[in-house]
Amino acid sequence: MRKGYTNMHARNIRCLGGFVVLATCLTASRTQAGGQHAGDLIVGRDGAGKLKIEFDFTAATSLMPVSGVLNGWSDADPGFEALKTDEPGEDFFTLQTGASIVFEVISFQPAFKAYSPGFATVLDGPGDTWTIGGSNLHEHPTWHIDSDDPGFVPSQTEWQGTFRLVDQGNTGYDPSDPYTIRFTSVPPVPSLSPWGVALLALCLLSAGGGVLYRRGFFETPAPRLVTAARG
Repeated sequence: MRKGYTNMHARNIRCLGGFVVLATCLTASRTQAGGQHAGDLIVGRDGAGKLKIEFDFTAATSLMPVSGVLNGWSDADPGFEALKTDEPGEDFFTLQTGASIVFEVISFQPAFKAYSPGFATVLDGPGDTWTIGGSNLHEHPTWHIDSDDPGFVPSQTEWQGTFRLVDQGNTGYDPSDPYTIRFTSVPPVPSLSPWGVALLALCLLSAGGGVLYRRGFFETPAPRLVTAARG
């Protein structure tokens, strides 16, 4: 077997290993420390007993194009998940047994709506409610930008819905502040964590470095023999 082929084979094995590690890191990044699902709306309470959500409400979440039963754009992410571990430094604490957390619509823009799991309840008008669950809640509604809705505007790219959480259980937590969640029909821009970028760069260098050397991009000039001039 030629040495060049052996070296190329070894590079390919290293590249494959890099992709496996990269895929593992990307999968692991979807779960936060303590088992929390990355991207979900984390539900808890503050020290005064007021319901609270941890989530990036400044960014719009991209929904997937759909057609058939639903038309437009839809997805079941993000969901709602109860906080698993107290975070005293953030004034954020777990729900106690006996809580019954309810999602209540304050206002949704036209053509934007949500459905409770199993499509049992349509949520799109002020006062519409859905009981998410108790102290260990973890549920995913279906979010929907409805292109069949009379209020749908084709030129619009972002839709918003404002809601709050209320407690109908015996814990009696105060209602949360209103939260406005944003969704978009624009596809997301792929992104990698710094670790993912580093692993991908190493993989590409491992796979492509040999090609660049073979094609002379990084070829080291052969040493020249210097012969002393004769007098």
